[in-house]
Amino acid sequence: MRTKQLFPVLTMILILQACSSTKVMDRWKDAGYDKGPAASLFVIGTLKNRGPRGLMEEALAKELRSRGLRATASTSVFPGEALPTRDEVSAKVTELGCDGVLVLRFLGRESGDTHTPERLYGAQPDFDETWENARAATPDTITPEVSYEFTTAVMRTMLYRVGSDKPVWSVLSRTKYQNDPFKQIAPFAAAIVSQLAGDRMIK
Repeated sequence: MRTKQLFPVLTMILILQACSSTKVMDRWKDAGYDKGPAASLFVIGTLKNRGPRGLMEEALAKELRSRGLRATASTSVFPGEALPTRDEVSAKVTELGCDGVLVLRFLGRESGDTHTPERLYGAQPDFDETWENARAATPDTITPEVSYEFTTAVMRTMLYRVGSDKPVWSVLSRTKYQNDPFKQIAPFAAAIVSQLAGDRMIK
């Protein structure tokens, strides 16, 4: 009986977990890239709002540092609200001795909804249940129809190597979330850095 009671709860948990993840939808790497993996990255987001920009930059920098790289979030060295200029970033990258710049661009936000159809699950009969009782029995466990709204944040993350004006690596990602997008920043950062490592763009 306890298993039957827990089933709807477990179903909901699995549904919500499936709808709060980051997926890489498109990936590109320069076929002629031959500089080897980067060891020190400057992380900068192009979001105009400094608050979310700083959270995302620091999450990426933290994830990179956990893998042994040097990583600096732009908001940690540029205190102003406005985005730093190209020349300011270039000068800071040179000063810090970074060999690459990781750029994060917010492309848009999409909304949608989904649901799970209602399903009925009958209880397992007792071994001594009579035919009359079995015939009259009705399913006693119901998984109700679940409907919820979600939002998808679409991001483009690009890696530039110092000395080049063109990216050498890029991914397009989609992150689904409900209510609080900030809870998905750390999983997003982990997914992006994992892809970087998988493509051997970082040490």
